[in-house]
Amino acid sequence: MPFDLLFSLGTDLIKRIFPNAEDQAKAQLEFAKMQQDGQLAEIQARYAAIQTEAQPASWFTSGARPSFIWAVSLYFLLAPFVGILAIFNPQGAQQLGAGMAAYLSAIPDSVLGLFGTCLLGYSVSRSWEKITTIKQAKPKP
Repeated sequence: MPFDLLFSLGTDLIKRIFPNAEDQAKAQLEFAKMQQDGQLAEIQARYAAIQTEAQPASWFTSGARPSFIWAVSLYFLLAPFVGILAIFNPQGAQQLGAGMAAYLSAIPDSVLGLFGTCLLGYSVSRSWEKITTIKQAKPKP
């Protein structure tokens, strides 16, 4: 997002949020102070990191995390339906639970450990990258 667009967006928001001219002047003064302090540069650096992450060339980087999140979310979203199933068919719910437990326990611990290690490493490296990007974008006094 270009800086001019960010400033015009901020100015437009100030005009819409504060109908009183005096409040608008105070808010625009605060906005100008944020600009001078470099806080807006930090916000822009964060936004640029998010935008860069959202547009990778590889499907794995753009699709793996959302796919994993969808799979885990689906697993948790199905839990209430299993509870409803238990009301009407307790034996069916027990069989479903036993089947899910058997399926998940069939995954070797070494694979789960590897997955956890990779996910932790990825999370730490992305956090480090974002921190260093923000530090590089901050203006030096």
